[in-house]
Amino acid sequence: MASSFQTAPTTAAHLPAPAESTLPAWWRDGLLWLTLALTAFAVAPFLLPGYFWGANDARHHVYFLFEYDRLVQDGIWWPRWSPDFAFGYGYPFFNIYGLFSHFLAELLHHFLGFSFTAAVEAIFGVSIVAGAGAMYLYVRSWLGRPAAMIAALAYTYAPYHLLNLYVRANLAESMAFVWLPLCLWAARESVVRPAYRWVVALAVSYAGLMLTSNLVIVLFTPLLAGYFLLLTVVHSGAATRGEPWARRVGAWLWRCVAPALGGLAGLGLSAVFWLPAFLERQYVRVDQWFDGRYAYQGHFVYWHQYFSTNWGFGVSVPGPDDPISFQIGAAIVAFAVLGVLMVWRTAGPLRWEIAFFVAGALSAAF
Repeated sequence: MASSFQTAPTTAAHLPAPAESTLPAWWRDGLLWLTLALTAFAVAPFLLPGYFWGANDARHHVYFLFEYDRLVQDGIWWPRWSPDFAFGYGYPFFNIYGLFSHFLAELLHHFLGFSFTAAVEAIFGVSIVAGAGAMYLYVRSWLGRPAAMIAALAYTYAPYHLLNLYVRANLAESMAFVWLPLCLWAARESVVRPAYRWVVALAVSYAGLMLTSNLVIVLFTPLLAGYFLLLTVVHSGAATRGEPWARRVGAWLWRCVAPALGGLAGLGLSAVFWLPAFLERQYVRVDQWFDGRYAYQGHFVYWHQYFSTNWGFGVSVPGPDDPISFQIGAAIVAFAVLGVLMVWRTAGPLRWEIAFFVAGALSAAF
């Protein structure tokens, strides 16, 4: 006897909705992970046995970490005085030198047992991977994923970046490569899509750069300020085209609020470093870094040096025969020109940003 109970046919409407992923979008981005994997070739030399003592500042960063560790053992995590420097007379080294990169290295040494040299090399490796990831996320936010991958790999394998890692061995500047795209990304988003999170992101990234390398932040701040001014003018102008001038100026000022707050908050977060350095600068012999062999007049780069393939482990000297490379990289220049030509017609409002970075690159070269 047939059952009197019949089951309704199952349709798509009766099926449970697939669970949405709770992972952030960047976590599900396969091109991001591929980009990070391709940085392995740049990281690999730091995984080899031994330490690259012959690089310019390689031994100095081990000394800095050793001194910082000694101060940490005394309970001083934010030091100002280095008692062993200057032949035992002491020197206010950490009062004028950003310690963020050495702080990260100290975490590896103090808590995970890394040797001093291994901790320094590990932070060099972290700076490579994190810098590529930061550049990818920044470029993806306005040019898309393929462009982001190309930009991140070019950023990683640019000759100057490689020279900074393996020849100059400048740990602070290498870590600064992480903060630069994060500052640009946060500044852009705070103008285009103003929100508290982007104000906080700009504040943290700008403060992080200040605590990492006060030299880089001096060079980078004018570029960042020009970028945010360009963005505010372009986006406020597009939103108020045809409106009275008073309304357009008001819209521009409103666009300036979020990035200005982020920048000021970044200065506030990093004031523990830059404020004492500024107020006590008369007690430190900084003039020795601007005279003699360090005078900038003798270190302008000659045009042909931008494309010279010569490498060396020396330092900059007056004249065109420096035993160190200043090359930009012919391949990067060629791909940059090709990329601009390919996207220019379809870039629309983004042309202003592309033109800004082209102008910035040319200004820096000259």
